[in-house]
Amino acid sequence: MKRLISAVLLCLALMLTLSACITSEDGPSVPAISGGGQQSEAPATVRVTFPEGYNVMQIAQLLEQNGVCTAADFYNTMNTTDFSGEYSFLPPFSELSDRVYYLEGYLYPDTYDFYIGESPASVIRRFLNNFDVKVTDEMIAAASSTGDYYNTSLTFDDVLIMASIVEREIYVVDEMPKCAAVFYNRIKYPNGNGVNGTATAGYLGSDITIYYPYIKSTCPEGFVSEYDTTNGSGNVGLPKGPICCPSINAIKGALYPDHSVNSFFFYIDANAKVYYALTFSEHQANYRYCVENGIAG
Repeated sequence: MKRLISAVLLCLALMLTLSACITSEDGPSVPAISGGGQQSEAPATVRVTFPEGYNVMQIAQLLEQNGVCTAADFYNTMNTTDFSGEYSFLPPFSELSDRVYYLEGYLYPDTYDFYIGESPASVIRRFLNNFDVKVTDEMIAAASSTGDYYNTSLTFDDVLIMASIVEREIYVVDEMPKCAAVFYNRIKYPNGNGVNGTATAGYLGSDITIYYPYIKSTCPEGFVSEYDTTNGSGNVGLPKGPICCPSINAIKGALYPDHSVNSFFFYIDANAKVYYALTFSEHQANYRYCVENGIAG
């Protein structure tokens, strides 16, 4: 009798061990053992790193290059699937129909492990789950306070738009809150702050928005972006959506800008030094100085 009980317990233990080896939905795991005692082949996986500031188009291309999913399927799933019911930080799907890519800005740039041939929806959830970890509820709630300071109404989505511009405009982490402040000043004081040469008519004047959803090196000749924020483009203030997927540093820079900065212009030289200027004439002088000294950016 004792031998029978021992045998039953041994079988139960073996079954529990095998069930624990089955691959979960959360990511790559140990393969299950198929009938007949044969071990099934483990699903192939790949590790992919997405640099900070990549946009959706660059992310999709990198996924396709690594065999995760095709760029076309990734785009289609993103723009036809409403993920806002699963993630409270996402704006309502119905409100963003005018954006090129619904989730631009929300695919957190990081290193991920994927299955080869993974479903685009599963891939997208990996990005969004990570965003949910990195960006806290307190950070999301702080957006309105940032808007109050600059006399404008800001949602967290607006802050993310600003963060995406900051990410692509400036690559010095310590300067990100200052860079954000410059752009917010242009929104707060569209007619300037009373000093000649400070008025920007409310335009952000970010040259990098000219190319979205491309980047400068891949932008087709003659392309006109609906996100262009340069003077005369028609887009006063923030563009309609993020232009890339920013880092947590850029998000914090846009969320907690440096209120001591009263500048309306900045220039970055070849050595990553940033020159801030109150007026456009001072800004031009900074540029000429860099050119004359061979350090123009």
